[in-house]
Amino acid sequence: MVYHPETLDVQGKTMHTLVLEPEGAGPHPGLVIAQHLPVAERLEKDPFTIDVGKRYAQAGYVCAIPFLFH
Repeated sequence: MVYHPETLDVQGKTMHTLVLEPEGAGPHPGLVIAQHLPVAERLEKDPFTIDVGKRYAQAGYVCAIPFLFH
């Protein structure tokens, strides 16, 4: 599994996103995971949501976890 941060421009503001990719050649199905609420600082401080993304990536999905509070 590959795990890396990305930054996106959303209406002139930077939105941090974590991308988790499964091992092996694609194409792979994808999904967007919304972080659960007590996180209001950074995605890296939300181990629950990262664990959910890792489990989906291990099952063969590409996951994007955007930091919605950008």
